[in-house]
Amino acid sequence: MAYRLITGATGLLGSYLLRDLLLKNESIAVLVRPTRQRSGADRVDCLLSHWEECWKRNLPRPVVLEGDIRDPLLGLDETDQGWLSRNADRVLHSAASLTFQEKDGEPWSSNVEGVRNVLELCRASSLRCLEHVSTAYVCGLRTGRVLESELDTGQEFGNDYERSKVQAEKLVRSDGFLDAYTILRPSIIVGDSISGYTTTFHGFYTPLRIALALLTSIETEEALDVNFLELLGLTGQERKNFVPVDWVSEAMTAILSHHPPRNETYALVSDAPVHVERMPEVFLRIVYDRLTNADPDDGQLPGLPNVNSALTGTNGIEFFRKSFIELNSIYQSYWRDDPIFDFSNTRRILPNRPCPQVNDHVLELLCNYALDANFGFPPRRTNIPPFLPRHCFENCSDAATSSIESNQPNGENKRLAFSITGLGGGTWTVESTDNGHFAVESGNSQATTNVWMTSDTFERLICGEIAYSDVIEQSHAVVVGDQDVSKRVEQFLSFVSREHGRSSAHREETATELLPLKG
Repeated sequence: MAYRLITGATGLLGSYLLRDLLLKNESIAVLVRPTRQRSGADRVDCLLSHWEECWKRNLPRPVVLEGDIRDPLLGLDETDQGWLSRNADRVLHSAASLTFQEKDGEPWSSNVEGVRNVLELCRASSLRCLEHVSTAYVCGLRTGRVLESELDTGQEFGNDYERSKVQAEKLVRSDGFLDAYTILRPSIIVGDSISGYTTTFHGFYTPLRIALALLTSIETEEALDVNFLELLGLTGQERKNFVPVDWVSEAMTAILSHHPPRNETYALVSDAPVHVERMPEVFLRIVYDRLTNADPDDGQLPGLPNVNSALTGTNGIEFFRKSFIELNSIYQSYWRDDPIFDFSNTRRILPNRPCPQVNDHVLELLCNYALDANFGFPPRRTNIPPFLPRHCFENCSDAATSSIESNQPNGENKRLAFSITGLGGGTWTVESTDNGHFAVESGNSQATTNVWMTSDTFERLICGEIAYSDVIEQSHAVVVGDQDVSKRVEQFLSFVSREHGRSSAHREETATELLPLKG
């Protein structure tokens, strides 16, 4: 199965898409930007570990390519481009800037130039199918009914984000290299409809966050009398099209599995938008409950700022009103009345799975999660253990100095894939030669057999705590394909174990034992 390259996998929607596609046994590669603290692979491990903790099971790992959509060819070198040419056939472009007003070149650098760079990579690596995540709000300030087939109708726009996404869609639609494209247009993505989980706290969460931060200026009872809708210039009858991230990912996964792609656009929207008047009622009820049920001697309330310094009277109210208006000004267009979004194409693919309604119960889930998570601060940390299977395979690759030809006649060099699930896992293809050398490449490069095991089992094998024969006998590994591969597996594991145990001073002595795999 050819690989799909995903951008934006560390974002909220991207992390759900990565999870759902991996669970469907899709072959996935991800483009991830490293940080000063974490490598791209470590960042992917951190986000997948969240799902593993929730479900108490190990997940496969994608192939991780480090890069940045703002760089030409996404910052990928010739080796990575070559790997994509041999192994991938499409890109799911989910990365984007959500900036509403231009700042430091955004949202244009990511949303427009980023798409140009993705299309450039498609040409360089012969990826002829693009799946592009856009937004339903390319409609701008239109009213009435908006069709999936429409894009630029001369509409005005509420912010730079909408303008940039229209330009990006135009680039995709006009590209002459692609065989097919798919445009995916979600409306306002909020947290999980079941748990409230989210990693992004803008848009929907902004008034709640600002109101809570300003509660230190007035007494609780006074806050209940504030007309939040009036401060935002709203009547309360405005409709907002909220879609939970879990449903959006499920819907996108179903659409992307529908073959063949046909240059179509899919609106991922709700047919039951939320009236804005419901939101402050839910917000205030939750806040009031937390304040009234909190320990007055505790000082700092869970999910709320310190309220002991509250001011009273006219000065406090006026400070609150002025500050609330100023801090929400950038999102003023966000709260306008939404048009009616046509979603005929999406309904055709998902006739029995409409978007779950964001009712008061779901709104409460979303708000309570945001408060309990303190709006994502401090960020969640995952401890990366000292032993990671990927380090063993990276060490093997570092030892390679020359090349071999692939597709040897008469099946002389059968390829064997190792798929390691859990922290530090991944998939690597190993090919042995008659002279005892090995070639290694990330991903499953047309391997005839795949050996699956967890990262814990792999570590025990490499450290000599258990024999491969025992792993098979105890069903701690699954072999898909040729079952008679024990000898080849043991030979490679023995090499990896030796390589792992050697100091860097001795690595040059075995530099010719491992060779890079050619496609």
